[in-house]
Amino acid sequence: MRLYHGSSKGFTAHIGLCLTDDSAAAWEYAVRSGRPGTLTTVELSTFGLKIAKGRDFGEGSGDACGDTPAEIKRLRRRGVDVVEYMDEAPGGMRHRTWRLLSRKALASLAAA
Repeated sequence: MRLYHGSSKGFTAHIGLCLTDDSAAAWEYAVRSGRPGTLTTVELSTFGLKIAKGRDFGEGSGDACGDTPAEIKRLRRRGVDVVEYMDEAPGGMRHRTWRLLSRKALASLAAA
C-alpha cells in the first residue's frame, strides 16, 4: 500500500509514525510550521500485521488512536501493529491515517 508522510523535520521511521494515503494531506503537515517540508513516499506491506480500527478525529469514545504513550501501550498489549483511523490535517482536510505501533510494522515499510 502506497502511503505518505509529511514533515518539516525530515523522515525517520519510529513507533508512533503516522502515514496517510492522501499526499495533499501529508503535504499540509510538511508545511504547517512555515519551514520547508518534505513529503516521503513509502510502501507498507500489511501482510501479517494486526490492524485495528481506532477512534476517528473528534470522537471522544471507542478505541484509542494511539496518540499517547499509554494508548500505544494498551494497543500493543492487544497485539496491534497498526491502528487505522480518520484524522484531520492542520488545514482541516480529513484523511485516513495508519499509525505504526510495532517493530513488525516498521519492518514492513519500504521506500517507494
